[in-house]
Amino acid sequence: MIGRVGPVVAVLLGLAVGSCGGATGTSTSDTTAGSVTATISSTSSSSTTIPEVVCVDPPEVERTRRSELEVAVEPNPVTAGSQVRLTIALPDTTSDATGGASAEWQCWNRSSWVGTHQLVRDWNSGGALTLKVAPGATTTVPAIGLSVPNTYTILVPDVPAGIYRIADSVFVHVSPVGGFAIVEVVGG
Repeated sequence: MIGRVGPVVAVLLGLAVGSCGGATGTSTSDTTAGSVTATISSTSSSSTTIPEVVCVDPPEVERTRRSELEVAVEPNPVTAGSQVRLTIALPDTTSDATGGASAEWQCWNRSSWVGTHQLVRDWNSGGALTLKVAPGATTTVPAIGLSVPNTYTILVPDVPAGIYRIADSVFVHVSPVGGFAIVEVVGG
């Protein structure tokens, strides 16, 4: 993505994610022009070490919870580090809705879902990115108004096998609507 949209968007992406004082990571995506690598580091003077989260499989009630936004991952189960398709839609297809460029990868930490990665969609054919973030930190990837419903490629983070969640939201006029998909990561 960064190689295709130019340095201004790359800087905006770096500022949006890096300014939270805890986002850092390296992501690689293959494009027709070759391989693009982006490193997003914290701009904070504090340590850039991201605290580890203890991830466990969620209880059954969390696996079967209803989502207001229709979010689907294909294929599912997935392999860590693979590219998959993320589809978002609203049950009411008459709504005029838009979504942003990223979704959040989450794991269950024994009491709640915690965001561990931002998944930047391959919305411009430049390559999907996965950015590791500090658990609990607020991170923002600039919204770009992708029409809903939509399907884009995302890059699954390099995580151990287990049950995870991808959370996303869209705006219907000015009101946010959120949802999620449960994702099973299997060994590769």
